[in-house]
Amino acid sequence: MDAETVHLHYTFPHGNAVKAANKFQGKIREALDKGEFENVDFYTKKLTLQSSSHILHSIFWTNLSIQQKHLKVTCCVV
Repeated sequence: MDAETVHLHYTFPHGNAVKAANKFQGKIREALDKGEFENVDFYTKKLTLQSSSHILHSIFWTNLSIQQKHLKVTCCVV
């Protein structure tokens, strides 16, 4: 995978998942503070989706770096 592809994927799909997960975590806190428990369920589902995306991307990056080390290929630093 070339450096530009890695950068674009890391910046947009993965980066956006992390930003969204942080946003929804804040929304859950706000809903709890206001006693809006129906919104807690809604935002928890959103948080779950974005967190799983972050976790899967993290596994992908780890596997990619292990594969690159095993093949002794120099990879860009992201």
